[in-house]
Amino acid sequence: MKSNINVVFFLFIWGFLLACTKAADPGSTVIIDPVVDVDYSDTSLRLQDVAPFPIGASVSFNHLSNDPKLAAILYANFNELVFNSELKHGALVKADGSFDFTTADAFVDLAKDMDIYGHVLAWHRHQGTSYLNTLVGNLEQQELLLDPGFEKSTTVGSPYWFVLNSGDPKGTATIAVTTQTDEVKSGTSALKVVNPTAYGTADWRVQVASNNFQTVPGQKYVIRYTAKSLSGSGIIMVSAQAMDGSGVTHYPGGDKTITGEWQTITLSFTPTKENYRIVFNMGKKADTYLVDDVSVYSEVAAPDYAAIYTRLDEALHTFIGTTVGRYKDRIRKWEVVNEMFTDAGEIRSNANSPAPIVDGQKEYGYFIWSEFLKRDYGYLAFRYAEEADPTAELYINDYGLEYSDKKIDSLIAYVNEIRKRGAKVDGIGTQMHIDIHLSQAKIDKMFQKLASTGLKVRVSELDIRITNSSTPMPPTEALLEKQKEQYQRVVASYMKFVPPAQRAGIAVWGVLDQYNWQYNGGSDYPNLFSTEYKKKPAYGGFLMGLSEK
Repeated sequence: MKSNINVVFFLFIWGFLLACTKAADPGSTVIIDPVVDVDYSDTSLRLQDVAPFPIGASVSFNHLSNDPKLAAILYANFNELVFNSELKHGALVKADGSFDFTTADAFVDLAKDMDIYGHVLAWHRHQGTSYLNTLVGNLEQQELLLDPGFEKSTTVGSPYWFVLNSGDPKGTATIAVTTQTDEVKSGTSALKVVNPTAYGTADWRVQVASNNFQTVPGQKYVIRYTAKSLSGSGIIMVSAQAMDGSGVTHYPGGDKTITGEWQTITLSFTPTKENYRIVFNMGKKADTYLVDDVSVYSEVAAPDYAAIYTRLDEALHTFIGTTVGRYKDRIRKWEVVNEMFTDAGEIRSNANSPAPIVDGQKEYGYFIWSEFLKRDYGYLAFRYAEEADPTAELYINDYGLEYSDKKIDSLIAYVNEIRKRGAKVDGIGTQMHIDIHLSQAKIDKMFQKLASTGLKVRVSELDIRITNSSTPMPPTEALLEKQKEQYQRVVASYMKFVPPAQRAGIAVWGVLDQYNWQYNGGSDYPNLFSTEYKKKPAYGGFLMGLSEK
């Protein structure tokens, strides 16, 4: 009889706690301390009700505003919204340095009563490079041609090189890319033009043009190419044509005699317009021409790094002050600096962190502030954030802290350094884009190191890959079970090694698999909810991790 009374009493207390949870104010955190593991199939339990700290999720404005099913899941299960890219420098700062908060303001409204974590004030990607590059100027020779050595071209055609005229009648001259070893100066390809007719002053009858490129009027540009002719006395003229319809054309150097040996010819011009192409005229004499290693670039003066430092310091101050100040009453936590360190624990520079190449071009929006501000970069960012809102919580964030001892040690040392200089740093964020194979030992070690700082610790972008595949493949039950176990291990380790007063919360990077950056058409499934908008086993793993002591 006594045991039955105990059971009834326990059920009464448990029901009372759940009732209190449902009656709580929206956005509040109610602490529940379950005595048994939570069954992941129990869809009545919400993460935000069970966790004793904020539970965040990152979504994009477009997805949240256009997917009501996603919105319902977000509002029901999470109490903190992490913006995806809408607060980044590149999303807010226009080419002239002015601000556009239209989307960010609308996103704040969509957050409703959720807390907002401000991601991110200072990073090296998704930056407003159209503006920032004007503050830096040209630091190095920047190749303006898409295929200067004809290595990307199998024929002379878009988007690299274009046949404007091939003789009279059309097709009289043969214009092609050659790969014959004795016809190539460097690499594996070159341009080959066989012109059987001498057109004299109408040398434009045989013409090849480059891609269009942007120029700065008044700045000097260099054209360089290597060529030889079969006769040993061919003639090539290169011009720079403005592409704005004005008819402006520059003829640097005029006709150049092309000998039978490879020779490098260097020309220069000063544009008066902003958009040009270069054109090779090879119709003056009948000959066979080989052209390779063509280059167009601007001349670069020695940079004034002190002046660049001052301009970027002002730009950083303006951006952080304006953004934090605008949302001072709404955003109480800011990710101030993100990914400042390489995997080797070095502060990023252009040398150790070159821009990724995307479709033959440097990644748009890639700008390493610490190349110019050096070690002051993070210090200044935190000082400016505190200045704009002294009461906000300020975090430094990075990825791979669970994998690289050098990185986590360098980050902690840097935080100690700038705090001694007077910067306010409240906590450290660890992204945790991990997979199911990461060992428990590495997870535990990271949380122990972060907790030892005495600062708040935040899991900022948690997702867990199951396939690591680059091609589409469906998730199996076995993989989903391993994912569940890994989510449980991560959350349990956080609960075990990070003291309650230091727990700043856990945010998952994305809600639905299909909106995660690693989904890639069904190649991986890192999130808590499936493409069918259903809770995955991983959701239960997260819950069970919260219940562990």
